[in-house]
Amino acid sequence: MSTYKQKNKASLGWKIPVGIIGSLIALVVVVWAVLEGAKYAIYSDYYSISEKIDKIPGLNSATPQGISYNEEIDTYFISSYRHDGEPSSIYTTSNGVVREYTLSKNGEPCTTHAGGVSSTGDKVYLCDENEIYVMDRSLFESTTDFDVDVGEGVPTISNASFVYTNEKYLFTGEFTGRGEYHTENWVVNGNGDSTGAICEIYDRETFGESEPLAIIALPEKVQGLAMDSRGGLLLSLSYGLSSSRLQYYLGDDYFYEISDPNDRLKGYEDIPTYGLVTDAPRRNIAAPAMTEDLDYIESEDKFITLTESASSTYVFGKFFFANKFVSLDISKLL
Repeated sequence: MSTYKQKNKASLGWKIPVGIIGSLIALVVVVWAVLEGAKYAIYSDYYSISEKIDKIPGLNSATPQGISYNEEIDTYFISSYRHDGEPSSIYTTSNGVVREYTLSKNGEPCTTHAGGVSSTGDKVYLCDENEIYVMDRSLFESTTDFDVDVGEGVPTISNASFVYTNEKYLFTGEFTGRGEYHTENWVVNGNGDSTGAICEIYDRETFGESEPLAIIALPEKVQGLAMDSRGGLLLSLSYGLSSSRLQYYLGDDYFYEISDPNDRLKGYEDIPTYGLVTDAPRRNIAAPAMTEDLDYIESEDKFITLTESASSTYVFGKFFFANKFVSLDISKLL
């Protein structure tokens, strides 16, 4: 009799924790389902214009930063950096074929924080702090050599967090935030203040040989920038776990000239400088956290972007299917 009772007690002892664990799992599933469903309400505009393209490569080992599409070869370029001391990479993906090109500089692994990437024509441009590497596109078309030396970078005025190119121009600008991410390229805008961040515009063909054609004062938290065939400007703004913003400007008056040389960037007062009317975007779209770089595909009239939230660094995006780069059809909201 005592043996039977002991067995019963032992069995009951197992059932209680198993029941608790089962309840916790059920609760987690319910919370996840609620959040997964809520994102379509919270980010309704974003999901109404976005379409998944393909999986972001390298998520289990690298953190994606930049994205670009080269229409001549129907290929996407995605730049990523590593936290484990391994070199940065540029991935290419085309028609389901993904290749990783490991980056080096002067024969040494390139372990710095690779930033945005852009590819137009026969060139590939990569941001790396205060410089941009300009590489031949053919290096990323090789099917036998997957090591690419980035060469000597072209110095920039800004911290060069992101880069966007089209047939005529190269835009490069910097992210600014608080603490270690704060930049100090001061331009006084029309509101009488400054975030300390700028974007430089160059003639793409003479980049590296000439000064910027213009400088734009930027708001905080810009992760990427691209322009469409309408002359519209799209900014990607994000930081941390907060919702991202996609701000789309269209029309003739979203830029204004900063004419007083005293309000322009010190040392570059002779370069035409402009402010952005940041409180008047045509569309101000809430988007999932950690949205990064931007590019524009002219043949489709769509922007493209990606998020770093599903990388092994941040993980949480994996649970909300943020592991793919997407196109954005802004025309649906105009």
